[in-house]
Amino acid sequence: MIREAIATPRQLLAKTPRPGEPFERFTLVAHSRHVTDAAEAIIESVGTEALAALGLGQRSWAPILRRIVVAGAGLHDIGKANDNFLAMLLKKDPQLQAIRHEVVPLVLAYANDGFSRWLKALLFDDEERLLVLAIVAFHHLKYNKARNWGIAGGRPITIFLSHPDLVAAVSNLASRLNVREVLPSLADATFSASDTRTRVLDAREEFHDALEGLWRGLSPHHPYRRLLPLAKHLVAAADGAGSAAVKQDDSSLPGAITYYVTSALARRCEVEELDELIDSSLAGHNPHDFQRQVAYEETRFVIARAGCGSGKTLAAWLWVRRHAVGRKVVFAYPTTGTATEGFAGYVAPNEIEGRLIHSRAEIDIEALDSSGDDLGSDAARDEEARWEAFGSWSAAAIVTTVDAVLGLLQNQPRSLYASPALLSAAYVFDEVHAYDDKLFGLLLRFLDVMSGTPILLMTASLPENRLAAIRRIVPSAVVVEGPNERESLPRYRLREATLDDAIGLATQTLHAGGKVLWISNTVARARAAARNFRAQGSAPYLYHSRFRYEDRARIHRAAIDAFTKPGATLLVATQVAEMSLDLSADLLVSELAPISALIQRIGRLNRREAANGAKLALLIDVREPAPYSDAELANARAWLQLLGDGDLSQRDLAIAFETVVPGGDIAVPSDCRWLDDVVEARPDAVRDDGYTVSVIMCSDARRAADHPKGIRRLIHETSIPMIVNRDLIGDMRTWRRLNGVPIAPEDRIHYDPTEGATWAS
Repeated sequence: MIREAIATPRQLLAKTPRPGEPFERFTLVAHSRHVTDAAEAIIESVGTEALAALGLGQRSWAPILRRIVVAGAGLHDIGKANDNFLAMLLKKDPQLQAIRHEVVPLVLAYANDGFSRWLKALLFDDEERLLVLAIVAFHHLKYNKARNWGIAGGRPITIFLSHPDLVAAVSNLASRLNVREVLPSLADATFSASDTRTRVLDAREEFHDALEGLWRGLSPHHPYRRLLPLAKHLVAAADGAGSAAVKQDDSSLPGAITYYVTSALARRCEVEELDELIDSSLAGHNPHDFQRQVAYEETRFVIARAGCGSGKTLAAWLWVRRHAVGRKVVFAYPTTGTATEGFAGYVAPNEIEGRLIHSRAEIDIEALDSSGDDLGSDAARDEEARWEAFGSWSAAAIVTTVDAVLGLLQNQPRSLYASPALLSAAYVFDEVHAYDDKLFGLLLRFLDVMSGTPILLMTASLPENRLAAIRRIVPSAVVVEGPNERESLPRYRLREATLDDAIGLATQTLHAGGKVLWISNTVARARAAARNFRAQGSAPYLYHSRFRYEDRARIHRAAIDAFTKPGATLLVATQVAEMSLDLSADLLVSELAPISALIQRIGRLNRREAANGAKLALLIDVREPAPYSDAELANARAWLQLLGDGDLSQRDLAIAFETVVPGGDIAVPSDCRWLDDVVEARPDAVRDDGYTVSVIMCSDARRAADHPKGIRRLIHETSIPMIVNRDLIGDMRTWRRLNGVPIAPEDRIHYDPTEGATWAS
């Protein structure tokens, strides 16, 4: 049954209008044009490189990619041309839409002959039409065929197919696709409340059957199996860029999407910059053999197996000079803290432009138009992901976490929005030995998918089963060993100790003017150790993750500076010190931890003066293994027993690690949301979920009212990652938020700039 048609609106909207801003930019016509502009610019800028990265370098696939990306961008939001969506945007009807806007084109394609004729006029090929419909369904990561997304049964809906705005948007797309045929005039499509659910389910079933039938008929290596996932990411990224107001010279340029995308993605590593950087780093010296060998291997895939102090940073830049000129380069680290320090080591002192793209990044875009009405409960998270990702577009060198890179495989929003930059880059994965099995498995899948991309892996050790797993995917992989004179130099002595013994020896070292690094496995024990040393008259730095970011950055820099100057220095830290602190201690005290973590911690010991003899690392066993497992600590005990109590080199540590670590084949994960979910559109985790949530204190949130343009910077500088439990997560749903970040009530957090944050009891 068809209900009575409602009044046709004067203009169709894609976003909620904002007071004081030009109304036109929120219309469906303007938004469709901006997103299609962005899509065309992305294809022109990185399309060929992205195809080559995925092993689709043949020219014949470029026109197909362009067609389906441009068509997907032009059609992605036409489902918003309906009375339900308009009423929701204008706050006239708080109820759910009868059909989510991503699903509307699917329904029309199979339930409306006129719209079907439109599609066939725009795209002659049956398979390409299917791919485009999948792209449209994907772009908000909401579509799941196992659930009735967007079917709010019992609601009628009218889709304004005859509206001049929709006709204009589709005609503009036809022009971009070089379609010369005059599109037929259509009547509005109106479905009654009882008819909507049946139409949606029937259309979806037809769509699923057609797309999955196409997929079953493809060989495992058919290009469509990578072409469609690539197009999905690029259209979603174009949607993000097309929703942005570009900022340049402190002015908003809402009409400059093409300019922004083209100029940002054109920022690459250039010969002159790299040569200047390398010459400055060499300071008149020549690179040593290890560095030259890393750089000049002909294969696209190199593994540099070397410990701390082997010159890997310069080796990486020499490799970039050989393999990544004219590309972006991504340096991927295991953690956010590691990426921060890596940024300082690789990029910040140099003329190469770099930009962090983890959660503390600066970006080039002033405002995003993502609407909570449009995205639902995930709006704040999606907007934050876009802010993080767009920082990578205009960077030549991107320093980030491995999660942001491997997130491509799992449809992680920040990786999806960063995809135009990530798919045109060369990669340096550092500290690979710190990856757990799940992360390493995803890395293997990445190596398989990105078969046309230059990649450098750097690791202190690499067990044989992991090397064998890599060689199964990349048989041409070359391993370059670190400089023998450095790797075999005796630098450490390891000894198990009680807590009292460790405190005593640490105190003696400080009295002698030495440098001590003390690492605890939990924030609580690190705080207790720092307080104990203060009670004895020492002045330790305390460094862990429960600080406001601005305080953590201050402590980080102060500790690094203190370790470079004469005089006694004590730093008490948690796991954040494993890879994010470039310092050299005279004594290391560490709680027992997994072997890879211990190797990283020991790497902070005797980094500068190893030729003068070995220095001591004291290891304290712990009663409670958390945050690690009993098995991980059992392996660590076996490793220590194998090493003995003599002087040890980095090579000794690595060989013992490779001996103790359990062998066996390492499987490449079968689940990869990006490539394996043909119909679905779901993100998945790169690592096992944790229980950490970033929050802001009330006192910091109040500062935002006085500086509205600095809200994002303030959030990044003052947010605190806090451990939460299920009860607290439930309670947090009632808290106020600042740009989506929970604001802790006044009495919920105790904070001290030298101690960090704790939950009030």
